[in-house]
Amino acid sequence: MKPIGLKIYLMQTTSNIELLHTGAAETSRDPKPKKPFILPAVQFIFRILGNIAPDKAADVAYYFFTRPRMRARHNVSDPLLESARVGEFLYGKILLKTYEWGAGEQTVLLVHGWESRGTALRSFVPGLVENGFKVVTFDAPAHGDSGGKWTNLPNYAGAIKAMINRVGGVYGVITHSFGGIAAVYAAGKLDNKIEFEKMVMLAVPLTVDAILDETIRTLKMPPKAGARFKMKIEKIAKSPVAQLAIPQIEVGGQIKETLMIHDEKDKVVPLEYAKQIARKWQTSRLLITKGLGHYRLMKHPIVIQKVTEFITN
Repeated sequence: MKPIGLKIYLMQTTSNIELLHTGAAETSRDPKPKKPFILPAVQFIFRILGNIAPDKAADVAYYFFTRPRMRARHNVSDPLLESARVGEFLYGKILLKTYEWGAGEQTVLLVHGWESRGTALRSFVPGLVENGFKVVTFDAPAHGDSGGKWTNLPNYAGAIKAMINRVGGVYGVITHSFGGIAAVYAAGKLDNKIEFEKMVMLAVPLTVDAILDETIRTLKMPPKAGARFKMKIEKIAKSPVAQLAIPQIEVGGQIKETLMIHDEKDKVVPLEYAKQIARKWQTSRLLITKGLGHYRLMKHPIVIQKVTEFITN
């Protein structure tokens, strides 16, 4: 493997959980989530509708839950974007946009998070291509330049499976946030033939249940409507919500080694989630950073170096 030339400081805490010193200021730079100005009106409607017609309230909540509020766009181009081989393929009835770099025999797949796009993870491309890998990614349904107006966990996982089949299998996968749980779901719930020699999960959520609870709190849904909302998710996912957690999804030997990197001050996904996965998955390793937050994590040079070393060694 060719060295990248950065010095890394690790301090061991437990057998598979370590602190990764990056030199970043210890104040997270995650932007504060902006609440839509119409949120109070939406909450009022859900309180009324949730008490009168909880099933209808659950349907409306699911509609909003599966539709990203925005599509990530690039305001300016850069050499990595311009050097990508852009393509597309049909997934169901929609076209998914794809991006490729390099021409190695082994392939690494990049899987983005919610309201993001595949090229958001392009910082990992140069080091992997330099070490002989082909790197591929795609915009999920209803994200980036792909088609579609909605997606959910099974749908996104299905797109991951379709992409893996399209490229003939992958050696490793690098995920960010919701992309992590979608990739695990693809291997554990959709196709037990999917295998990852190396899996990287950056700022990974633990469970769908926590995401649903946050949605219910945000919308201020009455208890009965919230329960119906979860039941609807379980019916679609064909699984109890409690089992839609990474430690509960059976992947057997499909994932050989896992590296997780999570920031102590992540304001989007709590660090405790990654710790719980590390305790359950004995073949995993968790590196904890300070001051990178949820988004800067995937662009910091030392994080990029650690991920590249993990994939290429």
